Parts: sequence; C-alpha cells; structure tokens
Amino acid sequence: MKLQSIEILKAKKLEDKTAQEVKMRRNAYKLLIELKEKLEEFLVDNDSICIEVPENQLAFFIDLLKEDSLAAYTYEQIEPTLFVFKSEELPY
Repeated sequence: MKLQSIEILKAKKLEDKTAQEVKMRRNAYKLLIELKEKLEEFLVDNDSICIEVPENQLAFFIDLLKEDSLAAYTYEQIEPTLFVFKSEELPY
C-alpha cells in the first residue's frame, strides 16, 4: 500500500518538470523568432552580420541553429562565441 502523499509528491514533481520544459520551449521559440527578425533586418543592407553569444548560452544557441526555419542563412563560427551569418545564395 502506497501512501497517498507520495503519489501527490510524484505528481507535483512531474507537473513542475513539465512546466519547466514548456517554459524552455517557449523561450527557445521566442529567441528563434528574434534571431530570424534580426537576420532579416540586417542582411537586407549587408552581406553578413556578426553575432556574439554569451558563453553561458552557447550550447543553447548552437542547438537553435539546427532549426529548419534558419535554412535560408549560412553561418560560420569564427571564434567560440562569435558567429558570422550570411543569406544563402539562391541560384538563378
């Protein structure tokens, strides 16, 4: 026989974990939208743009670069925290 309080604690822990995952996904989506907007804004008038990423956000940022919605851009990591973005050249 399990104690009901243990079941309640397990459920609460699962709820907290789920809420944290949802918050992380929401923040990732917001950052992705912001990155796309900045790239679109600055690459209209420039060949490339350089973005510096804080070290504590580097792994998160690199994961974000794998998104399909950024396929229109190429990037090069020229230093551990420095990225250069360019618009993907479309063949005519």
